[in-house]
Amino acid sequence: MSRGLRNNNPGNIRRSKVRYEGEVPSADVSFKAFESMAYGYRAIFVLLDSYRRKYGLCTIRQMLNRYAPPTENFTEGYVRYVVAQTGIAPDESLDTLSPHDMVP
Repeated sequence: MSRGLRNNNPGNIRRSKVRYEGEVPSADVSFKAFESMAYGYRAIFVLLDSYRRKYGLCTIRQMLNRYAPPTENFTEGYVRYVVAQTGIAPDESLDTLSPHDMVP
């Protein structure tokens, strides 16, 4: 079973001082754990909304460059994948409070 599934953390959000609703103690040394997958998805939405509010990041490309930085990931491939899955252009502004934008 993958880490994200085992931790109910589909976004593989790293451990930090930030606390999310539904977060539970994690046995994983690197990643957070949530009491259910629904809380794990909620945490992703909260995290991405914080990117918009704190850093002015409002597109898939901008958010993924922070969320999955090129120093650790093949970010451009991730951007292309998310664009293909959502149908949202990589540089289109997202409303991080809108289910229409965020659920896909």
